[in-house]
Amino acid sequence: MPYVTAPRWRRGPKGRLLADVGEFRLEAYGGPGRLRTARYTVLRRQYGQGSLFALVASGAAPGLFSAMRAAEKAANRLL
Repeated sequence: MPYVTAPRWRRGPKGRLLADVGEFRLEAYGGPGRLRTARYTVLRRQYGQGSLFALVASGAAPGLFSAMRAAEKAANRLL
C-alpha cells in the first residue's frame, strides 16, 4: 500500500538527506563539483542477510529537491 503523507527528511552523515518509508531508506545528496545535479538512492532493509541495506533504485535529478521527490516516487512504486 503506498504511503499517504510525504516522508520526513532529516540530515544525515556527509550532508546527505535521509528519510524512511516502510522498509526503505531514501537518500538524496548533491553531486560532485559545480554541477547542479543531485543524486538519490533507495535502499531496502534486509535484516540477517549479510548487509543492512540493498540498493533497489538510484538516479540523478536536476536539483536536491527534485532528487528527494524522485526517491519518494521510486519507493512508492516499490511498495
